[in-house]
Amino acid sequence: MARAATIAKRPDKQNLYLNNAPITPQSYDPSQALNRSQYAFNALKANIGNSVGDGARMANLQQGYANQGMNQAQIVNQYDQMNKQAQVNYEQRLAQRQGENNQTRYAVDQIDDQNLGARNNAARALFTDAFSLGSEMNNQKSNQQSVQWLLSAFPELMKLPEFQNIIGKGKTKKGGYYGRV
Repeated sequence: MARAATIAKRPDKQNLYLNNAPITPQSYDPSQALNRSQYAFNALKANIGNSVGDGARMANLQQGYANQGMNQAQIVNQYDQMNKQAQVNYEQRLAQRQGENNQTRYAVDQIDDQNLGARNNAARALFTDAFSLGSEMNNQKSNQQSVQWLLSAFPELMKLPEFQNIIGKGKTKKGGYYGRV
């Protein structure tokens, strides 16, 4: 009866819970560092204005502009590298999340397949039992028909004690004999 109840309902399906939390890429903005560099350069220019000679002032300004250009290039390069690394980290986190979700899907599919397999096995066993029961009933009916035929063809068999022990001593409602056949 439990098998019939098992196959009467659908197999259990597991809920699929995937990690869908947002993963946002990081980016770094060099504008603050560039502004600080510009502020320092502006302060340098103001101090150069107080230098004594025009030649020294020009040399200091040229050196200041060269240093400013190099500083800004280094800042832009540094932030570019930071942004590239941030992009790599973002893609790694996405790939890791995808892998975790794939493992979750696989595990849920395995459980669902096991539940379906258990249901199919229960159905197969129930049908096998029903077939066996039907075969046993057919065999019993066939055996009873054989005994009835033997008794009708050879009524003297009923007089033998060995035969009495095999079929028993009762008669059916239709006049035939029943027993342990």
